[in-house]
Amino acid sequence: MDVLPSSASHLAQIYLLGTYRLLVQGQCRAQIINYDKARILLSMLALAQGKPISRSRLAETIWHEDPISVGRARLRHALHALRRAFEGCDQALHITNDSLALDPSHTQVDVLSLLQHPSQPSLSDLERLNLYQGPLLGQVKLHHGEQLQDWLQDTQQNIRQTLSQCRDRYIQSGLSALPAPQAISYLKRWLVIWPEEEKLHQELIRLLKQEGQHEAALHAYEQCSVLLADRLGCEPSAQTRNLVDLPARSVSPAKSMPTTVSLRLRPLAAVGFCLRFEPSHRHAREKGGQLLEHSRKTLQHLIEQHGGWPCEAGPSQLIAYFGYPELLEAPVNQAAALARVAATLRMDEHIKLSIALHADLAMDDQSAYPDPWGQLAQVVLPLSWEAAPGAPRISVQAALRLDTKDIQGPVGRQNEALWLNLSPSETEHARLTSRVYGRSQEFDHLVQAWSHIGSNRALHHIAIHGRAHIGKSLLVQSLADYVQKTAHHCIVLHCREDKRRVAWHPIRLWLHEQIANYITAQNSKQRDPFSVQTLQEALEISPKQAQSLHQWLNSGPDEQDLNEPSTAHMDLLFNLLSGPGNSPRRRLLIIENVQWADPPTQRLIRLLAHTAPRHPTLLLTTSRKPGHGLERAEHLSLRTLDRSSINSLLSSQRGQRLARDKRSRLVKLSAGNPGHANELLRGHELNSECHDALCLTDLICTQYHSLLPATRHILTSIALQDEPIAIDELALMLRLDNTALSGGLDTLATLDLIDVHDKHVSCLPLISQALERVAMQEELRQAHYAIAQHGIRRRHAPEQVALHLCEAESAEAAFWWQRAAREALAQDNLRQASQYLQRSLNRSDLIEDLQVRQTLQFECRMLQGAIESSLYGPASASTAMAYELGHGLHDEHDSDQVMISLWTAWTAFQAQGNFEQALQKARQLLALANETSHDQNRSWALYAIGQHELWKGNVGNAIQTLNLSLAVFDDLKEQNSRQAIAEHFPQSITFGTLSVALALKGDMDAAQQHTHLALQSLRRDTAFSLRAITHLFVMQAYYLMEQLEDCQQVAELSLQELQKSHNPEPWSALSRSYLHYCQVMLQGREASLQSLLDCVQTAQYGLPISADGLMSRIARAMIRLGRSNEAMPWLDKAAAQGLRYDTDSLRTELHCVRGDAWMALGENAQALQEWNLAEQHMEKYGLHRYADWIQTRRQAVQKLKV
Repeated sequence: MDVLPSSASHLAQIYLLGTYRLLVQGQCRAQIINYDKARILLSMLALAQGKPISRSRLAETIWHEDPISVGRARLRHALHALRRAFEGCDQALHITNDSLALDPSHTQVDVLSLLQHPSQPSLSDLERLNLYQGPLLGQVKLHHGEQLQDWLQDTQQNIRQTLSQCRDRYIQSGLSALPAPQAISYLKRWLVIWPEEEKLHQELIRLLKQEGQHEAALHAYEQCSVLLADRLGCEPSAQTRNLVDLPARSVSPAKSMPTTVSLRLRPLAAVGFCLRFEPSHRHAREKGGQLLEHSRKTLQHLIEQHGGWPCEAGPSQLIAYFGYPELLEAPVNQAAALARVAATLRMDEHIKLSIALHADLAMDDQSAYPDPWGQLAQVVLPLSWEAAPGAPRISVQAALRLDTKDIQGPVGRQNEALWLNLSPSETEHARLTSRVYGRSQEFDHLVQAWSHIGSNRALHHIAIHGRAHIGKSLLVQSLADYVQKTAHHCIVLHCREDKRRVAWHPIRLWLHEQIANYITAQNSKQRDPFSVQTLQEALEISPKQAQSLHQWLNSGPDEQDLNEPSTAHMDLLFNLLSGPGNSPRRRLLIIENVQWADPPTQRLIRLLAHTAPRHPTLLLTTSRKPGHGLERAEHLSLRTLDRSSINSLLSSQRGQRLARDKRSRLVKLSAGNPGHANELLRGHELNSECHDALCLTDLICTQYHSLLPATRHILTSIALQDEPIAIDELALMLRLDNTALSGGLDTLATLDLIDVHDKHVSCLPLISQALERVAMQEELRQAHYAIAQHGIRRRHAPEQVALHLCEAESAEAAFWWQRAAREALAQDNLRQASQYLQRSLNRSDLIEDLQVRQTLQFECRMLQGAIESSLYGPASASTAMAYELGHGLHDEHDSDQVMISLWTAWTAFQAQGNFEQALQKARQLLALANETSHDQNRSWALYAIGQHELWKGNVGNAIQTLNLSLAVFDDLKEQNSRQAIAEHFPQSITFGTLSVALALKGDMDAAQQHTHLALQSLRRDTAFSLRAITHLFVMQAYYLMEQLEDCQQVAELSLQELQKSHNPEPWSALSRSYLHYCQVMLQGREASLQSLLDCVQTAQYGLPISADGLMSRIARAMIRLGRSNEAMPWLDKAAAQGLRYDTDSLRTELHCVRGDAWMALGENAQALQEWNLAEQHMEKYGLHRYADWIQTRRQAVQKLKV
């Protein structure tokens, strides 16, 4: 969008702030100047305010890496692009053999307009502020030549100063005249430019409260708190807190926020001390109490020196807590430092001191005690009793939070003791390569920057930033090792989280370390470590500097210095870090973790970054976010590593060989963060069942509880998503307007808790895991419930809705699991449906209404029984148990439930062969269906009675009853929506049963017709079990009609459908039995016989009444293969089965098959006897299908006699 006002005298417009644009006579010409250095050339000419710049200076500045002759040649090439771009506006460019210039009277430049150059139109303060669309040359890749950087930084400083003046004037004079929504919009835009300007935050909060947007005001305060902590290392002032009615706190972390939650977690570390008195003779006991008391006081003093919170745990026990009262993300490091010092304490010879270290997340009830429930004490105290004097023990939880070099012990062995390493060695040079693994490009860049420091470049500041544990410290330490090998001076300052309220603490820590190393190297006797002589010798400074430093060190940290640092102290420390005298010798100055720098140290860093040092210096600073006041710095952002780099890193670390699947899992969880990858690997080495990065979890805990409840709700809702969620979708889910959501997302993105990409937000897997550990249960429940309700509105899969409702501990989960089961059942996913039903039953206890709960449980048990019947057969134990549990739940006054209960009882009795009881249930069902005019269930009842008649051999009665069932179905009106048993009608299964009955009767044409009707009546929505049973009846009918090719085709079709449902039994076994039988009979395949035999056990378990028919087919197959003597035992088993269940429909076939076996063995008399028995039975029950069989066999025997 054009923001420069149009002017007739200005033919060209140049935009250098934000997106680089060039308009000549209204046409865009930026694409002609299509490379960065040509754009830099135009920018320098545009900002020279019409003054000529020599070609030599331009070449040296822009092409600083080339010789002057090459630079001038490249300048000519860039100038050619400028001429083409300004075609039609030639008077704007002034070109001579020695210099170049751009006439500002013919060109409008956004920067010059902002700075109000006389050649530019006059603009108001607001118009000048609106000209700022982004940083100067923000989209142009700039090299780091010193002249170019100086020009760029001076211009940027001038722009920022002018913008600040315009802003301040407009806030005082014009902002109050604007409508509040417009003023709020301007303030939010300005906060993008000046995020650390607290007065802008104050004005925004005031306007939001004035408009009644109290929630938005709280979000604005939260954003202010996070930004000030990240950029300035401080917290909002009392004036800002008063705007949102927040009380001032005496001790609180920079990022902490008040919360309405009474309970929360905090990272806590504890060092346990156990004092043992061991008298050497009997009179020593008299001094025991005095010695123990003196030792306790010594330990208490030592704990307070290290910033711990001492607590007595008995007459001979003491605990030091770290991470209280101030929240710390890594309190275990301070605890380890205390344990090391305490282990070297010299106690009385009668006192033995044993130490233990433990760290974990502890519950905080916001009382005046760090461990109110003794969660850490109950671990660290027993461990301290087990420890040996001088060898501090550490728990596994503490070991997972410490670096590997801090741990001693048999790593990789379960339940083995671990000790704290009292003198961790420095990282070996051999590990230098692995330490910068995946960062070769960044390391080479730092080495190159170091090599360019010299007389031509006095100061080069590189600000390295990236997520926590991304590898910033390892990278700068690698360069420090490299520099120290070349005998150059290197200073490394560490800003510490627990010291961020102590003025100048990184320098104090560095001085203590330098002096301690000097005294150790001199092997001198005990002396005053901060004496003038020692300071002068150790630091190589003048006596005057040593005297000033001596006074400063002995005075201790000054509270006033924290807020208003002394200029004298600032000059003293600046000179100390700058080095003695002027020298061409290079120096490396590293300042780590600037986000924890105290305010005076922050100011000193800015001074170091903007002041020419006495020695050529490379200044490296590390922080999680780009810091404030470091505009002159080159910013190096460390990105995540790719999968291959993390994979190789894990493979090479400590010689540990991981299985491929475990390594792949760690690579995926680490999400490219080498620190997290190493932490996960350490957990694997310690055989820990913890799959979290505990250091990250501690960090997340400190950040999470510093957020407002509304922002925590946003964060947990994002973390609980399986996939990235669109921001618009998130707003709908949380029912937040874009303004409120945007503020929360900005805060979370600042803390690196979420990733925003293409209008989608997500959490890294490890962050999601950590949040599930640190969030309070009620907060997680609320987030899960919000996700579930959104899923219901968006019609998400029922199982996804049910999962979140379960986590929300909502009674609604039971209904959604039931719904998920029905959908899985509709897709023939029986096992999944069974699991969903069990989950529904497990959750049903949360339903308060007894009647509603019992109705749901009854429906689930009935459906579960139907699924178990489909999976394992109607006679299986699991089916019987499901139905039995459901029968006791049905409502006696609900006729539909009673009829379903009667039907399931019939199913179980019929499948088990208890035909009389089955017939009783069927008749009760028929009577109740007639009484309630339930025609659908009447059809089912008639089908059940017809089945009974068929199994008992009463074929005529069976056909008549089954036809009645079909007649009822035909009379049903389509608009009748009353629900039937199993939600389906028995049409297809009745046609199938009729085809078997008609085949047994000998009416083959009618049987053939009914097999076609049975197959045609199957629809896509027909239940799985009905399809399987219908196919079995059709196969049996084709078997009886001796149409084995058709039988084989139906068997293959049935098996294809069953395979989609993972081959549930016994239906798969019975279908396979028909297929293998047909293969034996048609093709004589010997191998199919064994497959046929394998089906018996499954059929006997799931549907025992079908076993005698299967055994008969096995006997026929054996006769076909010439193994008639083996067929006899199978026929005996089949006959015994028929007697057991008192069925008559198969007895005729068994006599016929036995006769065939005798004939094959040459026992014709025996064969005739069996066929005679078969004929008698046939005539008795009207089973005329076997008439041709008996007659054909008799004729064959007669021919043999002749």
